[in-house]
Amino acid sequence: MNATIDWPRKQRELHNHHFDSTIWNDLRFRDDDIVIATYAKSGTTWVQQIVAQLLFSGDADLEVAEMSPWVDLRYNHHVNANQSWYEALNDTPGRVGPPIERPPADIRRYWHDWIDSDGHPFWPFWENVRSWWDIRNLPNVMLGNL
Repeated sequence: MNATIDWPRKQRELHNHHFDSTIWNDLRFRDDDIVIATYAKSGTTWVQQIVAQLLFSGDADLEVAEMSPWVDLRYNHHVNANQSWYEALNDTPGRVGPPIERPPADIRRYWHDWIDSDGHPFWPFWENVRSWWDIRNLPNVMLGNL
């Protein structure tokens, strides 16, 4: 008996100062592509490296950033950003969304602002978690516990 798989579909566009999800609209996936979908600052680079090392038997000369690019990322990280970064994001013609502000100096305040605003100024945290949890049983999805 062949079961029909209800594959997930893209629900919306996320387009702001930090990234542009429209890049995925024209991307042609190959049968052997691997998509690493982690939330910001949760170990994306680490997971990219682990997957690459598993695939290529620990090759020390891997250019992981080239073979596993962040195709939808527009700029660098928030807390370590300098004035030029903020100017590039906020003053570039065609900016989408509100300007990005500097984070508060108090890390607890930064955390509360982020969690209370569901991942603002980046993208919705809980929606991200729910979307992957909803499709956890698909044959080509693997949720990891790192």
